[in-house]
Amino acid sequence: MPRVKIVTLATLYTAAGGFEHTVSVPEGASALDAIRRLASARPALAREVLEGEGLRSDIRVLVNGRPVESPSSYRVRDGDVIHLIPPAGGG
Repeated sequence: MPRVKIVTLATLYTAAGGFEHTVSVPEGASALDAIRRLASARPALAREVLEGEGLRSDIRVLVNGRPVESPSSYRVRDGDVIHLIPPAGGG
């Protein structure tokens, strides 16, 4: 079973209850599957990042430092690092 690290940034840090989290996912799992695994244990995070069956459109996902446009299609490997980035605002 691949082990994936998920890093929650900015406001997601509080919702996730910390900065770094490690989840185990079945072979062939997607980045979205890994995010769902973490979110299932942290309802506040689920409310912040999930929408219906997928990820909220304003949440950005990086895997190993590279943007991933379709987390449901990206197959994770053991040791991958997923960063969840919430929308940023300011003025």
